[in-house]
Amino acid sequence: MSTRAAGWSVLIEGTTTVGQPGTAIIRAMIGAVSGSSTITVTDATLVSVAVMPAQLQCLRGVVTQLHAIGRFSDLTTLDITEDMSWTSSSFLVASVRTDQGRRGETRCVAIGDATISATRGALHGECQLSVSLIGSRTSRSIPTAPP
Repeated sequence: MSTRAAGWSVLIEGTTTVGQPGTAIIRAMIGAVSGSSTITVTDATLVSVAVMPAQLQCLRGVVTQLHAIGRFSDLTTLDITEDMSWTSSSFLVASVRTDQGRRGETRCVAIGDATISATRGALHGECQLSVSLIGSRTSRSIPTAPP
């Protein structure tokens, strides 16, 4: 398939459909500048979710971005932050954004502890969060490996 509009040329080689395995290459060109990207759809299913970081210590007022990392049946991992439902165990301690484009963005509101959860169906991951008044002006995450 080829499309031309306002000086752009787009060529798609191969086919793929949501839910059906396949590969497609998308090439775009404008003038002498071109680029391409390959899209591969597999039949892998989501088997686990981890929130990164899994533990976080932050100062009151700090905003930090959490990420949901999905592990699939074909052993691949992918950032699925925007595909998750996010909640906080205590919005008085920490709030989490749920709007498109800002999901997982967490604000440390008041001193205390909270659990930030990311859920999709029966699968979920968590970040244990602790808010304090003292410490550095930046968030400190404790790195962990994805599930």
